[in-house]
Amino acid sequence: MDKLLWVFAILGVIALFGVWNLQTRVSKLERQLANVEGTPANKEKKDLTNVVKGYVGRNVVLEFRDDECDMDLVNCAARKGSCTILEADDDWVLVHIVFDKTDKEKLFRMESITGITIRKKSN
Repeated sequence: MDKLLWVFAILGVIALFGVWNLQTRVSKLERQLANVEGTPANKEKKDLTNVVKGYVGRNVVLEFRDDECDMDLVNCAARKGSCTILEADDDWVLVHIVFDKTDKEKLFRMESITGITIRKKSN
């Protein structure tokens, strides 16, 4: 009986790695599709790129796809920190994050961002 449990445990671990590998392959294919001219994903990426470039230097809240999340930005939004877009190009967004006593600069892929809103100044 113990051997059977070990067999199922090993098969479960193998299945877990297979699903993880599949998710990374799907993300890679989505990025490649966003670079193919004329596809809906490419049009959406270009629209979002133009919007993000318009918000350079402004305090914003970034929204990400469900499978991609950054805890620094989550903490920043929850603690009313500052998230400022420093630079943006067709593939990357450079963001400066400030909260309490620390600050960071981070790069994010344009494909992982789904939305952007201006943060209202709080007194």
